Order: sequence, then C-alpha cells, then structure tokens
Amino acid sequence: MYGMGILLFFDRALIMLANLLFLAGLFILVGFSGTIVFFAKKIKGSLALIIGFVFIIIGYKVIGTIIQLYGIYEFFKLYAIKFLSYFEWVPIIGPYISKLRSVNLKKNDDENKV
Repeated sequence: MYGMGILLFFDRALIMLANLLFLAGLFILVGFSGTIVFFAKKIKGSLALIIGFVFIIIGYKVIGTIIQLYGIYEFFKLYAIKFLSYFEWVPIIGPYISKLRSVNLKKNDDENKV
C-alpha cells in the first residue's frame, strides 16, 4: 500500500491506509501489549512515525514520507545487517555487498582504535 501511495504521486489516502494497516498488522501479530512495548522501546522511531503521519495528514506528503522512512529505518536497522548478510549469497549482487560490508567493518575497526 505504501509503495502504491508513493507510485501514485504520494496519494495521501493510500499512504494513510498503509499506516493504519501497518498498525493493524502489528496488533494482530503481537497483540496490544506487545505493540505498546515495541513502540516504547524505540522512541526515536516511534516519534518519527508519528510526526511523519501528522505531516501526511496536514498535507506535506513528501516530507511526511521521508520522516516515516527514517522511523522505519530506526525500527529495523538491527535487522538490516542480517538482511544484507543474506544477500551476500545472491550471485550478481553478492560480491558487491560483501565488499561493502568489509569496507564498513574496516572503517569501524579504525574508529574504535582511536
């Protein structure tokens, strides 16, 4: 839904529907208390999603979408490492991703030594 809202020139109704379906899916998967705990643990991501939703309601759809994408990044950035390690085994893009990871690991090691 969110992708369709963006593809259709940031259609506000589709983006808001995608946000509501995201929350409904979370309620269905982990329940009410699990959803509250999920949002309470990650304050930066929660605030970004709420602020982005408010911007979309007001009418600033592009700004709201960018803020919400940052919130989604904050929620799932720990899983991105596992996700990228999975794609290292894909034939065409795998070598590029493994090079990217090795460069980032060297950079982090250099920063930790100082």
